[in-house]
Amino acid sequence: ALWWITRPVHLAVTGFLPLATVALFDFAPLDRILPAYAAELVILLLAANVLTTCWTRWGLDRRIALASLIGVGTDTTRQILAWFAIGMLLSAILPNTIVAATMIPIVVAMLRFIGIEDLWESNLGTALVIAVAWGTSAGGATTPLGGAPNLLTVEYIQDMVTGEEFLFTTWVARFLPLSLAVMVVTFLYVRFAFKPEIKKVEGTHEFFVSELKGMGKMSIHEKWSFVLFTIASVLAFTRPLYADVLPAFSPAFAFLSAAIVCFLIRPNGEHLMTWEYAQGRMMWGLFYLFAGGTALGRVLSETGTANYIADILLPYASGGGFLAVFVFAGLTMLMTQITNNTAAIAITVPITISTFQSLDMNPLPF
Repeated sequence: ALWWITRPVHLAVTGFLPLATVALFDFAPLDRILPAYAAELVILLLAANVLTTCWTRWGLDRRIALASLIGVGTDTTRQILAWFAIGMLLSAILPNTIVAATMIPIVVAMLRFIGIEDLWESNLGTALVIAVAWGTSAGGATTPLGGAPNLLTVEYIQDMVTGEEFLFTTWVARFLPLSLAVMVVTFLYVRFAFKPEIKKVEGTHEFFVSELKGMGKMSIHEKWSFVLFTIASVLAFTRPLYADVLPAFSPAFAFLSAAIVCFLIRPNGEHLMTWEYAQGRMMWGLFYLFAGGTALGRVLSETGTANYIADILLPYASGGGFLAVFVFAGLTMLMTQITNNTAAIAITVPITISTFQSLDMNPLPF
């Protein structure tokens, strides 16, 4: 935790610290910690990254964003809402960083097209950039595919709470109402805290149309990229329909199968994806960070450390209710201010689960 917060080395390197420490001091069974580095959800992260890298390689993510914005209109409130909503929708299935990296350049180019050069001196510019950033954050909670913290939480639920597969559909059913509520509140804040200096942004429709035309017709590579990701996503979310027939074919392996196909097919004689292209754009550090977080959770559980910390927090949790929510949400928010979200989840979720399990309370809501 100290290494994650102070960052003496890259976070990916810190991800390997649980292995080295356990091997050196032998205070937990290494054969329980090592599998965290090949966990099923690490495979899911890697495979989904291959598929989204396909989108980026052929410009599909940019095309979807531009096509979605063409019908927005010139009203600034609708513009803010549209950028927020598109960021939220895309980040539900794509990594937040990729969505933001795709959309922010479009925001900047559009603003310059209408004569706004300095974003930070413009309330409209500030509002649009923040709408994208916060939209991707709000949308990232909607499905497990929205980010590594979600998948790490799923891993803990499966390992420490249910002992069985936690379905994607269950996650969406629980989080969609919350994400929509967060979206409404955040949009209202952005709209009125950064009140745009103009009511209409003339020329934006023409800008989006010209940018989309400049991309030309949708290529066969874009179509294949979209189809493969869609097939993998459908298989992930319809898992209950075929779980009895294919018990081992979980979402991780649905995405892995689609990712392998990416390297196999050659539309018009050109590889949809090559390893040379993919390896330089994969989020390797995130995979190792995720694996390290899973390993840390297992260390905290195997050694009884999570229970020890949980005992300290019991007075705040014993009544359940608002105080418990406030304490554990506050602890998590504090951690995310000094380390990244995945590392914060790795520290706080095992403690939260242990605390409420010791009280014979269901830890999932907390």
